[in-house]
Amino acid sequence: MNQLDKIAQNYKPLDDFDSIITKYSTKIIAPLCRNKSIIECGCSSGMMTKELIVNAQKIDVIEGSKQFCQIISDKFGTKINNIINSNFEDYTPTEKYDTIVFAHVLHHIDNPTDMLNHLKTWLKPNGQILISVPNINSFHRQLGVQMGLLKDTNQESERNKFFLQKGRFTKESLTMLMNESGFEVLQSKNFFFKPFHHDLMNQLLNSGNLTQELLDGLNNMGELYQDLACHTFLQAKLKS
Repeated sequence: MNQLDKIAQNYKPLDDFDSIITKYSTKIIAPLCRNKSIIECGCSSGMMTKELIVNAQKIDVIEGSKQFCQIISDKFGTKINNIINSNFEDYTPTEKYDTIVFAHVLHHIDNPTDMLNHLKTWLKPNGQILISVPNINSFHRQLGVQMGLLKDTNQESERNKFFLQKGRFTKESLTMLMNESGFEVLQSKNFFFKPFHHDLMNQLLNSGNLTQELLDGLNNMGELYQDLACHTFLQAKLKS
């Protein structure tokens, strides 16, 4: 948790290209939370939280960083049922949920199988989990290999190391993990075509070169070229 606070002190989500990925993943995830009791795991500064509140019947948030917990409390107050400052591994809810939102989190986890087995205990019968993770075979990582920046698409970048991004997933490997962990996958897809590495995308974003039309076009390109899109979304429920 100390490391999470360190990251929070040096990370400004709204100024980072991550905010764009969060925007488009929210468009996929938020409607699936409509009228559900949910828990959002890893809220950061609350970009997705804002839309989850609108859709959910009731929302709890669990976040390892005290700083982000305070930001969420200041932003949303009593619109959130509970704000829990805890590592996910250490938390056991008193009530079970319809939905777990696990967006942009699973690739940070040391042992995703153990984590998924723990999360199953948080869900009501037929409860669902909504996951998004980076696609390790995305176009921009393949381009990095061709440019000599990476030995292969699985190599950790300096950004991966700073943000403790240890997991490496494709849509297929994530689906296999979910099936092996006692979930039934309802849908999965890759989304958003990211042409360049994160630092360059940040430069383009902050210079104003990424217009809304261009961003929407890149998101549409992700639908056309699924295997090369930069993120994977998956919806799964507990196996009966």
